[in-house]
Amino acid sequence: ARTLAERLIAAVCAPYDVHGQSIVIGISVGVALITSGTHGADDHMWRADKALYRAKALGRGRIAVFGEDILGGPQDG
Repeated sequence: ARTLAERLIAAVCAPYDVHGQSIVIGISVGVALITSGTHGADDHMWRADKALYRAKALGRGRIAVFGEDILGGPQDG
């Protein structure tokens, strides 16, 4: 999942030429893996959302992976 997130960031953050102007887009990615502790789609989306907000807090181009320590902040990279 982390490798895919890294590839996504690299692809989206490449400069785009729009009507002769170079535009750079920045993204952050939150990752939540389905585990035995995940209880349905709503729970999974909640975890992914928490990881995304953590990634955004870390800055543009960052990845955060939801971990059991979400209340203290997920694992980040």
